[in-house]
Amino acid sequence: MSSSLKDSLLRCLTEKSWLSEYALNAYAMRDIATWGICHGIGMYRDASDRINMQLAPIAALPSPIPKRLYAQALSLSTPFGDLADRIACDFPWLQASLKSVCEVDDFTAKIMAMCERVYADPTKAVSTDVRLYVLRSDYMIDSRPDQPQRLMQVELNTIAASFAGLGQRVSALQRFAIRRLAEELYAKTDQASESASAANVVQSVVDDISPPNAPADNMATAIAAAHTAYLRRRPIERGSGRRPAVLYMVPDNERNEIDQRHLEFALYDTHGVTCRRSTFQDLADAIESGALRILPDNPSASTPLATPGRLVWQRGLDEVLELTVVYFRSGYAPPHLPDDRCWAAREVLEWSHAVKCPSGPAHLAGCKKVQALWCDPSTMDRFVPVCSRQPLREVFAPQVDPSMAPKGEEVKDAIQHPEEWVLKPQREGGGNNLHGQDIVRTLTKGEGLSEYILMKKIRPPVLPSLVFDRTDTAELKAFVRPSLAELGIYSAKVMDGSEEVYNETLGHLLRSKDEGSNEGGVAAGFAVVDSLLLV
Repeated sequence: MSSSLKDSLLRCLTEKSWLSEYALNAYAMRDIATWGICHGIGMYRDASDRINMQLAPIAALPSPIPKRLYAQALSLSTPFGDLADRIACDFPWLQASLKSVCEVDDFTAKIMAMCERVYADPTKAVSTDVRLYVLRSDYMIDSRPDQPQRLMQVELNTIAASFAGLGQRVSALQRFAIRRLAEELYAKTDQASESASAANVVQSVVDDISPPNAPADNMATAIAAAHTAYLRRRPIERGSGRRPAVLYMVPDNERNEIDQRHLEFALYDTHGVTCRRSTFQDLADAIESGALRILPDNPSASTPLATPGRLVWQRGLDEVLELTVVYFRSGYAPPHLPDDRCWAAREVLEWSHAVKCPSGPAHLAGCKKVQALWCDPSTMDRFVPVCSRQPLREVFAPQVDPSMAPKGEEVKDAIQHPEEWVLKPQREGGGNNLHGQDIVRTLTKGEGLSEYILMKKIRPPVLPSLVFDRTDTAELKAFVRPSLAELGIYSAKVMDGSEEVYNETLGHLLRSKDEGSNEGGVAAGFAVVDSLLLV
């Protein structure tokens, strides 16, 4: 019975005609949207408005992903975590690899210069620190005529891997929706009953095609593991009056605060770990007032803000915090660090003993230029064990540094066929890639090419996606649009020197963007949060 129910359910959820008809079911759409609001799937309407919330951009039902490719993506999370850590710990290699990027990209150059100052100190070494990586490896399915579908990596995010909170809840929402649909389909069969076994049949089918997904809860576990590793190394003295806490760095006027808060509350509710949020501007103010300071290992240090030590923040009269972990959901783009005060605050964090997620070197390890070098066999030989090299290579999309081969075959082909390529700068956050004639103009001009990576376009299958109409706020409407899916796999790794404390896959995120869109960021307005339907 379960196999026939599963077949019927998959047929409905993958047929455009059925989805289009279901979108007109006002009761079902209202239930789905209301479930989302009740369970915290929201965004602020405006960046400056902290009261009015609306349903986040979401898909009402999941999008199909082949089960074998999903399993392949899951299997790569540990090798990619190991790769990120090995690169971050090899700072001389990072310096050499990013030298040309730093000459043309001021933001990357400032991160590099900060790392050079901090890690020149003989007592500071990334490899001996407690290290926390919260990663999201993003993939698309390359689907071309007369070729088997392939999983191809878009990028590995080493900083501010977002939407774990909303993604977890959208998965739960879609499981709610398809469970209701499965119950309706089952009720129409000859074997329908009200027994507990019937409920078990429905639930087993739902679990098979839409697996449980808890990336935010698991991310909280990883951060708590880093918090514990810090305190194991550096217990807080009794009677000091200091309380351990995680510092959560966020942008000013963040519309996506709800997603961030889900992680913060999971840390507190499940692990009892306190979080305090701050922007870089607020941090700079606290440093200038003396409220935020480093307690140096060497009490006679001549520059107490540029020396290793505990990071302490006195917030008001009654709260003194020792910051164990600094989790960055900000600091990856120039607007987050608008002036020298903010850059100075970022450097204070790097000097401190607090576990950085990511550290400066781990941030640099996520640069597009570094990821392009993974295609170089010498990079694989340097950082990846033999057993992991081929599985990783299988998902690397062809990409080159156009400045290293300005007259190479890839650059020539991109000028002649720009629709087959994408030009990616170091910037994170969505909306920064170049396409079409912008590629031709940039490559033909030939200036500042070190700032970019030229990557072969992935051609994902076009899928029907049931989304809510966000242009009409007066009435709840849904419609089916042709979409392209991007699968993200969250993972986390905690190292205490050479000891591995934690290394786990955390969960998944699916984002679906309109077929006509070149970008895929939800917060940037290009996509919706979705989840997967295993087929």
